[in-house]
Amino acid sequence: MNWLTSFIEISPIILSSIVLFVVRDDKNWINWSVILIMLGLFAAVATIWIKSVPSTQVSDFGIFWNKANIVAEGGHLYDSEIDYFATNAYQTGFVLYLLLLIKMFAANTFAIQFMNVLIQVAILLMTYVISLKIFKKVKIARLAMFLLMVDLDWFALNSQADNQYLGSLMYLITMYLILQGRTWTTIVSGFTLAMGWLIRPIGPAVFLGIIIYLVIFEINYSRKKFFPGIIT
Repeated sequence: MNWLTSFIEISPIILSSIVLFVVRDDKNWINWSVILIMLGLFAAVATIWIKSVPSTQVSDFGIFWNKANIVAEGGHLYDSEIDYFATNAYQTGFVLYLLLLIKMFAANTFAIQFMNVLIQVAILLMTYVISLKIFKKVKIARLAMFLLMVDLDWFALNSQADNQYLGSLMYLITMYLILQGRTWTTIVSGFTLAMGWLIRPIGPAVFLGIIIYLVIFEINYSRKKFFPGIIT
């Protein structure tokens, strides 16, 4: 009966996906109404979640948060060559972000948690916009955003000082800017890529993906340019 239990558990997701696919997409106000309702529901549920779970920062998240508080009080980022941030210097960028929040809102864990929720909302919106830009289909963009919304692993860590959210947002903004295909947006994308790289050090993988995309795009463009009507 495991398969039946699994089906029952995912049936709300399936039904919601069907509803999102059925709702008409020929009116701009309907499309944005659907998106805003989805984002509003997500923000409400996420806020209830962070108010319900313990605010204690654990594992590496606790290291980030505690060290940011120490630095805010005038302490050092590290005191010896074997300290966490001496051996993992690439994590320093996110600590600076936490330090900024502490300076603005004091040592309040709810501030970082609520900022995570706001950043998640921005990530969902960017997911929709980028999906729409790539596939030119509103319904596919809706589903892309919805499937990210119901990803529990992605959702649940918003109570922690996790660098994945801000870093992911910077990378998504980078991708969006590159997709615009303009000189100035490409230049700005370099800045957002660097910011994401400092916050969440997976920049090399993202950068490689961008290079592969640009190479494929240029090859495809050249083929269409020199062989019009033959290659589509």
